[in-house]
Amino acid sequence: MRKYLAAALAASMLFTASAVTFAAQTKTATKTAAKPAATHMAAEKTAKGTVKSLDADKLVLKTAKGDMTFSLGSTKTDNIATGAKVSVHYKTEGKSKVATSVMLQPTTAKK
Repeated sequence: MRKYLAAALAASMLFTASAVTFAAQTKTATKTAAKPAATHMAAEKTAKGTVKSLDADKLVLKTAKGDMTFSLGSTKTDNIATGAKVSVHYKTEGKSKVATSVMLQPTTAKK
């Protein structure tokens, strides 16, 4: 009888120890998965307005809320000129806004 009791106690301890270890690993994995990565990309936003000024490095857009300045980097601005109505897709990096694309807004014909 003692042999069975000792075997049952040993099996119980082994099962409990493995369950506790598994629970600890699952809890750690959940905490790790819940944290966003440090290299997470900023959400892309859109601004619409009229081009106030444009050069090789930056674009100033006149919007309903005021002027917005965008860094262009390698973004193409072909066929974009001062006074054009555009839509700018951008992301925020620190305190600067970096344009990812600049597109002409379609003009509506007056009847």
